[in-house]
Amino acid sequence: MKESKSAQYHSKISKDYDVMFQDKYWDIHTAVESSKLNKYLPKQKSLILDAGGGTGNFSIECAKKGHEVVLTDISSGMLEEAKKKIKKLGLEEKITILNQDIINMNDLKSNHFDFVVSLGDPVSYCQKEEDAIKELARVAKSGSFVFITGDSFFGRMFKLITDMNYKELENLEKSSKIQNQFDFIEHDFKVEELKNLFEKYNLQVIEVFGLLSFINKIVKEKLEKILSNEKNFKIIKELELKFCNEPSIIGTAGHLGIIGKKK
Repeated sequence: MKESKSAQYHSKISKDYDVMFQDKYWDIHTAVESSKLNKYLPKQKSLILDAGGGTGNFSIECAKKGHEVVLTDISSGMLEEAKKKIKKLGLEEKITILNQDIINMNDLKSNHFDFVVSLGDPVSYCQKEEDAIKELARVAKSGSFVFITGDSFFGRMFKLITDMNYKELENLEKSSKIQNQFDFIEHDFKVEELKNLFEKYNLQVIEVFGLLSFINKIVKEKLEKILSNEKNFKIIKELELKFCNEPSIIGTAGHLGIIGKKK
């Protein structure tokens, strides 16, 4: 399979990918994301799709809980790292790995999965975000949840203004797309756009939330100093968890999460 620029980038960094997200900033992101995943993840043994699942962290978590998982990604490098971890943990029989593009998952049956998830914003990186959401909806069973995260339009706008990157700011306003710092195109969502796409593909919107609603607006050097203090970290994490569903600020978060139920 020919790899997109996004896939090439992720293959290039695949050996270091997990380490790149091991800091206080991403710990808060994970805390909010996990609180929502735990709310919607089936309690009984289920068949789960982890689409664009990269190095397999969520797939492994699900397999340890007894679920059967199909892990897909377009990046061969990310899947190689996933294979190593899955083999080391002895979970090969629980997790099936497929090199699949999220916008075209023809090897997967329609109405097949009990829970469909796409974390880490692959829907923003795939170049055809509507096709991706259509596919995620297609493979979900009626009555099952579809859970995705994506990059935020207004969160990105704030960053571009801070960086005085007016060229990409203009692109963002025109198309909701930018050439990001990793040299591939990303699509940044507004809340209403995500909701409308879910409803268009027969997914009843159950919940929308923001990830990193506050700390995405703090300069990196200052934020690192703030979060290095354990008391500060605990307070800020609790605030992010408490207000992640606040309608007035969801759209300004760094990332957006949405959960829909297939009709």
